[in-house]
Amino acid sequence: MAKNKKTAKNSVRKPLTLWQKVACLIGAAVVIGLILSVALYKKDEKPVYASAELQLTFEGAAEGKAPDGYTFHVEDLSSDEVITKALEASSLSDKYTADQIRSALVVAGGYPADIVGQTMSYDSLLNLTASRTLTVDRFHPTLFRVTLYDRFDKSISKAKLNELLKNLLTIYKERFTTVYAGGAPTADVTFSLTDYDYPQQLEILSKRLTLLQNYAEEMYDRDPSFRYNGNSFNDIVARIASLLDSDIGRLNATMTLNALTKDPERLKTQYLFELRDHNNRLGRRKDQLTELDKLIDSYEKSEIIYISTEQSLTKIDGDSTKTYDTLIDLRKNLATDNTLIGSKISTYRLKLSDLTGEEYLSDGTVAPEDEPGERENDTPDGTDGDNANTDETGDNTGDADVTDTKKETVTLSPEVLQRRKEAFEKDLNTLSVKTDSVSADFATMVKAWNDSKLNDLSVTVSNYRYEAPRILSGAFIKSVIKTTGPIVVIAVIISLSMIIALKKRELKAL
Repeated sequence: MAKNKKTAKNSVRKPLTLWQKVACLIGAAVVIGLILSVALYKKDEKPVYASAELQLTFEGAAEGKAPDGYTFHVEDLSSDEVITKALEASSLSDKYTADQIRSALVVAGGYPADIVGQTMSYDSLLNLTASRTLTVDRFHPTLFRVTLYDRFDKSISKAKLNELLKNLLTIYKERFTTVYAGGAPTADVTFSLTDYDYPQQLEILSKRLTLLQNYAEEMYDRDPSFRYNGNSFNDIVARIASLLDSDIGRLNATMTLNALTKDPERLKTQYLFELRDHNNRLGRRKDQLTELDKLIDSYEKSEIIYISTEQSLTKIDGDSTKTYDTLIDLRKNLATDNTLIGSKISTYRLKLSDLTGEEYLSDGTVAPEDEPGERENDTPDGTDGDNANTDETGDNTGDADVTDTKKETVTLSPEVLQRRKEAFEKDLNTLSVKTDSVSADFATMVKAWNDSKLNDLSVTVSNYRYEAPRILSGAFIKSVIKTTGPIVVIAVIISLSMIIALKKRELKAL
């Protein structure tokens, strides 16, 4: 009986104290918060990604200009060329495509925190200060966050994702220093000058020197202060100008006056084609000039329009003056071009005359027997006084047979002609060597300029990061605090209310 009473007494549990209730309430709030945090974190799971910072520190990057003076594009990072090479370097080219990687690649530039406010700002006409607010079209970020997500393959490992991102940035950096650097001229050609006739050889060398000169002038305008071994790009311009003015001019005159060629018939055909082509162009452009003159003569320069309403008469000046000035400028340009074409026609007529000993009309036909004084460059006695052809020494050696044609021409003996050809080919070879020399010096100077503008510090990559969702992570802890915190605060408030109520009851009991 005593034992049963003891068991019944023990079976009646004591009620929880206030502090036990508070502890249970707060504990329940923490457990509920944790369960809810895990559920929400799993539901809104963040993607796996690897990221890094790409920074451009070269001069002009803030203006969106590459070292070569042209606009650069950071979007090249997602080009097929860069992605394909990165996949090959990562040994993933047979597993993924460029389109898959491109869809998972994000490049975000760094902008000021108040970029929206700066974009929406305007300059008041009353604000005469020198400072102006930056607008978005003039701002170019120099710091980019490059992120590669695992959207193309959820099962890709951390090592492979990091390796692919690193190769992407490395190849882009190499491509940037190649594409946006100043191009260095090269002497490598796929043809031999000796395969062409003398006029073509001179034209090729002249065009090559002209292109080099234009490029050197552009480089000098871009950076006048640059020096390499005490020389600037302007020194290259001066060397090329000397070759064009002296060597090219002298060889061209020698070739034309002596009618030097490997194939006279082929050269004659070329001259005839050029002569007729320029003559046809000149004829068409003369017709255009005539029509333009008629349009200008009939054009009314002062056009005024009056618009009458019930209350007023409005005068509107037409834009005819601007149109008239445009027509005048067009006519000047057309007339200048016609003069240049006419000069080329005269040049080819003289070349044909030196080559064949006959006079040619502008349409490419041989001139008929003309009367004294009618033909250009005729002397009063009807002979051509410009063709006193002499040997290199300046003496009329007598080893040339003179034939009586429409012009007084000199037919050189094969031996003399061969000697002149050999001397001319030697001069051509010397000019080619000089051209290669100035091209090589220019290439060396451009390379030195590129090295000063683009180096390892011009495009830098740093702050590699890898993020993957996991329970024991800073992101999950933040989520727990944000979710559990409000629930715990509510539990604490309820607990405080219970404590306050108990204290009030105790005070009333006293």
